[in-house]
Amino acid sequence: MLQEIRAIELVPGWSANHLSRLRKSAKRYVVDTALAATALGQDLKSIASNGDLLGNVLDNFVLSQLRPEIVSPSSNLQAFHLRKESGRHEVDILIEVSGKGVLALEVNATASPGIADARHLVWLKNQLGERFIAGAVMHTGPAPFLLESKVLALPIYTIWNQ
Repeated sequence: MLQEIRAIELVPGWSANHLSRLRKSAKRYVVDTALAATALGQDLKSIASNGDLLGNVLDNFVLSQLRPEIVSPSSNLQAFHLRKESGRHEVDILIEVSGKGVLALEVNATASPGIADARHLVWLKNQLGERFIAGAVMHTGPAPFLLESKVLALPIYTIWNQ
């Protein structure tokens, strides 16, 4: 019912022929982050004090901000998530660009991410080679910076910076 009224969105698991043991089950996103917080009985203070909850809310928020670009009728983008069955590798948001490759995003509730926060992006880059367009750790800090070739650390606010 929540999917029918578009309160939640199911983002499918991504798979590629040469990557084995990927989970294909969908990941659920609440379309409105404030609605999710209210439904959980949480306020800003309680969300900020719980690292896991904050990470989930930020992940939801980032996808909700990107959604209009992804679902636009003129878009050649499709959103996925990636998770290996063993749980060894997981990418929060994977955007496939038709005929061009893959963009990958990790959403992290830190102000100063390091290369360890990008380990799944680096793994994916090594797996996909040229199909990997770029990856980014979306963070709460003030500045963008390069973590590794094709892997950036980008503040969440860069979604709106043109």
